[in-house]
Amino acid sequence: RPWSLFTLSPSLDIDSEWRGQYARGDITLGAGGSVYLDRVDAGVPAAIAKVWFPVVVGGTLTLQASEVEVDDGQWRRGSAVLEWRDADWTATRTPMTLGDYRARLVPDAGTPRAIVETLAGPVQVEGTAAWLGDDYRLDLFIRSEQAVPPALNNALLLMASPEDGGYRLRYNTAPSSGAPVK
Repeated sequence: RPWSLFTLSPSLDIDSEWRGQYARGDITLGAGGSVYLDRVDAGVPAAIAKVWFPVVVGGTLTLQASEVEVDDGQWRRGSAVLEWRDADWTATRTPMTLGDYRARLVPDAGTPRAIVETLAGPVQVEGTAAWLGDDYRLDLFIRSEQAVPPALNNALLLMASPEDGGYRLRYNTAPSSGAPVK
């Protein structure tokens, strides 16, 4: 949309696919650093998670978003769903199937909060995630219907605490909280 430059709100219609990654949708950049996303459908290999977490995983992360507005790093409005399909833990020679998961964004008094749920699979995950400007917070309960391999158990214990036959993962990057907590 070349004419969008004259309104000081440049807009792009994206439709891209490359090696298992894809992105489609409308992106508009507003004055003062605001970003507007609509009709977004994107997917990447889940291995990208190692950028933020000390994990080795497989599967596909997908994002669908509509009417999302972020202004100066703060969530303003919109809806989004992040899914992790065909999730597996690949840190050993034999990958362990984890399942399929969804995080559904629920606006909560200006702070976006996601409800995390299991769609299918032997490893159940439930909880919440929140985005607080440049920081985020996770509170997840993880349990398995089958015995957790020792290597996965050790990996979970690096990030989570044992609780009620499962694991509680609490992670908070907010400066007022100090270091991320286990």
